Amino acid sequence: MANETRPEEASPVGEARREAWRAWGVWALFLAVVLAVKWGEAPRPEAVFSIYRNAALRFGAGEPLYAGGRFLYFPTAAALFAPLTELPYALGAGLWRSLNLVVFAAGVQALCRSLPGGGQKMLVPVSLVSAALAWSAARHGQMTLCMGGCMMLGAAAVQRAGEQRAALWLALGVALKPHALALQLVVAAGSRPAFAYFGLASLGAVLLLFVGRDGGYVLAQLATLPQIFELRMDWGDQRPSPHVFGLLATLGIVVSTFTRNVLRVACALAVLEACRRLRRGAGPEGVALPLYALSTFAILLLGHGTERSTYALMAPVLGIALFRARHEGRRAATLACAGVLVACLVSHPLARLFPGTPLTMLKPLACCALLWILAQRRAARVASSWIVRPVLPGSNDT
Repeated sequence: MANETRPEEASPVGEARREAWRAWGVWALFLAVVLAVKWGEAPRPEAVFSIYRNAALRFGAGEPLYAGGRFLYFPTAAALFAPLTELPYALGAGLWRSLNLVVFAAGVQALCRSLPGGGQKMLVPVSLVSAALAWSAARHGQMTLCMGGCMMLGAAAVQRAGEQRAALWLALGVALKPHALALQLVVAAGSRPAFAYFGLASLGAVLLLFVGRDGGYVLAQLATLPQIFELRMDWGDQRPSPHVFGLLATLGIVVSTFTRNVLRVACALAVLEACRRLRRGAGPEGVALPLYALSTFAILLLGHGTERSTYALMAPVLGIALFRARHEGRRAATLACAGVLVACLVSHPLARLFPGTPLTMLKPLACCALLWILAQRRAARVASSWIVRPVLPGSNDT
């Protein structure tokens, strides 16, 4: 009959497949809007795609990679970008944005599926939240999205005990953008095999730079990295970046560079210890989400190169937190998560209207609020696990 449903469609597997396709539909529509807005854009030296493209062209021609001071990443990013330089500018930029979004969307799905029950019911809502907060990064072609997707895929692989696959994903993330080192170090510190796999994967990425290129030239570019990262740190600390220290600066509290670095090291050690404990005592919810969330919060709140578009990394965590709070009937947490979402969406217009005020730092405030919401939920679950269930007379419990 016409109304009959095939058994495979009514099964949990069929439902999960349909939800996955719906989520991919969200991302396909989002990508279409991004490409429609940016297609045919004239090349600009300050555009993200132009910065990577010019660096890849210099690297292929054997010219100084860091000439001009705009490209501040590992040489591997330029090498991986090289194939796109063979395409016309508009086509390369469109393919670049498409690859970024595909990897990010795949990471969002992997992070959701790492949760109890496979997370299929939250795929579409989390994708909608993530797409909304990734608008700026997607429009500008920020490498943040591709790196974030690699981080999520790597965290999900760690939960499945696939440390070799995790090493490949995280090594790729680091090759694209140094921020992914945060998660790579967190995972490597908690497992000797993972440390070895990450070392081999990173070594392989470096050795690929020498394929078909003069070894002396490659070594010269690698030797420049300490100066480049010093420049990057100075640049990130001198401008009003949307991190904790930028927020304090708008309140009139200036933190010295030495104090910032001490706090960064202390927080990094605290995150490492927290993630080590999480991996040792992983509950039914797994470790993928906590590993990714803690690493992301460290990047956003304490990183040198945090930008407003970097907060796209936080979007999947916020989407999951909002879905859980609503699903679990926690009204206060639902309203708080909704407030975080609204704050992120209106932060850029408010920053333009009220420059130099704390309103320019809504995103780090929102990030701190989300961290507090997640900590409260975890504390409540840990407290509930400590409650001893009474043993009733005549029961078989001992």
